[in-house]
Amino acid sequence: MFWNKKDVLITHSGSFHSDDVFAAATLHLYYKKIKKSYKLIRSVNQEVINTGDIVFDIGAEYDEETNRFDHHQKGGAGERANGIPFASFGLVWKKYGSLLCDSQDIADQIDINLVQAIDAADNGVTISQNLRDDISPVFVQSLLQSFNLTHVEDMGLSDHRFDDAMHIAALYLERMIHQTKVQYEINLKVQEIYEQQDEKEILVVDDFFGRVAISIAVQDFSELLYFVYPSKRGGGWDVCTTRKEKGTFDSKKPFPPSWRGLRGEELAKETGVSGAVFCHNSGFLCSAKTKEEALELAKKSQKA
Repeated sequence: MFWNKKDVLITHSGSFHSDDVFAAATLHLYYKKIKKSYKLIRSVNQEVINTGDIVFDIGAEYDEETNRFDHHQKGGAGERANGIPFASFGLVWKKYGSLLCDSQDIADQIDINLVQAIDAADNGVTISQNLRDDISPVFVQSLLQSFNLTHVEDMGLSDHRFDDAMHIAALYLERMIHQTKVQYEINLKVQEIYEQQDEKEILVVDDFFGRVAISIAVQDFSELLYFVYPSKRGGGWDVCTTRKEKGTFDSKKPFPPSWRGLRGEELAKETGVSGAVFCHNSGFLCSAKTKEEALELAKKSQKA
C-alpha cells in the first residue's frame, strides 16, 4: 500500500491581505492543474513554518529553490525593473505563473494587469490617485479584505474566511488567465488583418471578437481612427472610435456632434446612410444594419 503525502503549504495566521490570498490562489490552481493534493496551514509558529514544503508571506526568507516566498525581511525580496517591489503574490507568481499559464508571455501580462497592483498595495507603493474627494474607486483588495473577521465574530473562523477569500481569488485568477490567453490570440489575429490592408485609418474585422477585445488589440495602432466589426447585440455591425491614449475614454476622432443620440430614421437622414441604426451620446460608437453601411459611417465621420 502506497501513501501519497500531501505537500504542506504555510502562510501566516490572523488577518490576511490580498497578496497572501492571491499567492494561495495561485498555488491552489497550480496543484489543481497537476492533480496533486496539498494541505494549507496558517501559523506564525516557527517550528510549524519549518515543516512547510512551500512557505509564503511568513518566515523572513526568500529562496525560490527551497520555496520560501517572504518579503518582510530586511531589504525585502527585490523589485521589478519599473520599481514595483515584490510581495508574496509576485514572488509565488514569478516561479509558478508560467507553469500555471503554460506561457511566460501570458504570465508576464498577468503580472502587469494584476500581480503588480497587488504587490504595490501590500508594499505601500501608490500607483493611482483618487480624482474625487467624495467617491473612492473599488478595488479587488476591498473585496478580499471584507472576509477578514470583525471583533464581534468568532476568531476561530479566520481560516474558513481565508479559504473563502482564496477561492474567490482563484476564480478571478482562473478567468483572467483564460481571458488573457484569448486576448493574446485576438491581438495576433487583428495585427495580421491590419497589416494586410492598405487602409490604416479604418479597420474591418469580420470575426466575432467584440468591441472591448478589439479595442485592446488596436490600442497601439497610432494611425487607426475607427474599427468596424459584427455586433454582439443581435445582428448588424458596429463602428467604434479608437482612444487617444491608454487609460482614457477620449476618442481620436469622435463621431460628429449632430449624429450623437440619434437613431433610426433620424440618424439615417442626418448621415445619409440608409441603414444607420444608432449613435451613442458620447460619440464613440455607431451602429448600422450591414458591414457596408457601417464602413460608410466610418468614412463619412473620417471626412467630417
